[in-house]
Amino acid sequence: MNVLMIQQRTWAKKIGTPIATHLKEHLPHTKFAAVIAKPSTWRYINEHPFHYEYKWMFQKWDDEALTPDFERKYAHYHIDQIEEELGIDSVWKRLIHVERLLVNTPAKKLRYSWDKQLDDQTMLKVVQVNFGMVIDIFQKFSPDIIFTPGFGSLFHNILYHYARRRNVDMWMVTATKLSGYCILENDKFYLLY
Repeated sequence: MNVLMIQQRTWAKKIGTPIATHLKEHLPHTKFAAVIAKPSTWRYINEHPFHYEYKWMFQKWDDEALTPDFERKYAHYHIDQIEEELGIDSVWKRLIHVERLLVNTPAKKLRYSWDKQLDDQTMLKVVQVNFGMVIDIFQKFSPDIIFTPGFGSLFHNILYHYARRRNVDMWMVTATKLSGYCILENDKFYLLY
């Protein structure tokens, strides 16, 4: 089995790494890969003895939409193809609106300014880059299950939709407000059946 861990910030230390360690103890033949956000988390993961088959540093992709290499690396992912691959009706409604850093400018009014930071074409390029990241992950590692701290960013949502179309569950650990108890949730709409 292949397990992809999204290792971010404090979550990586307190929840992500313990989950991976626990699974490896009980399923020793399982292989792990990680998408790592934040340089301090990258250092923590690299210093920790747990072995990952692949590691991706999320920040390395941050500015790809603005580089001269964008056309060569990502322009072939057309928006209509991305919508079809993800099974969504619109990248604007299902992806871009969830990324706060694209659709508002916190420098003007923290969390509430609806002045865009990027023009529409650059936002679409950000979608193409994130879609390319997900393709790279699935081509190199092909996860059977994904663990994430949440479904909050554009990347998480692209990964969620792409995985869902391939019958790969993406699980999020959610607090219950009861001491010592959490819920594993695999639906970004938080539907409890």
